[in-house]
Amino acid sequence: VLEIRHLGGALADRPAAASPVAARDAVFNVWGATVGPPEAVDAGMAVLGGMIERLSPWSTGLTYTNFAGRDDRAENVFTADDLARLRALKRRYDPRNLFRVNNHNVAPE
Repeated sequence: VLEIRHLGGALADRPAAASPVAARDAVFNVWGATVGPPEAVDAGMAVLGGMIERLSPWSTGLTYTNFAGRDDRAENVFTADDLARLRALKRRYDPRNLFRVNNHNVAPE
């Protein structure tokens, strides 16, 4: 499955009190998935990986928040400024990092 979403519009408008949404300046978002027996998944992942590699010259360098996977880290999802703001909030409200059941945990550091 390959999905191409056109972005822009309200997502691209960054209000003064903006949510930490990466890739606001991206024009498109590309997302893919594959299902089936292991050999089909492996083949599908190879195709998707090759596609992502070929599209990399146009990448923002960040993973769109809603499509972050298990291997994505917070540094891959949020801008440096947003990540610093989220870490400050974690230090204040969750210093023991109890709320960490997500694919891109923001540690309080």
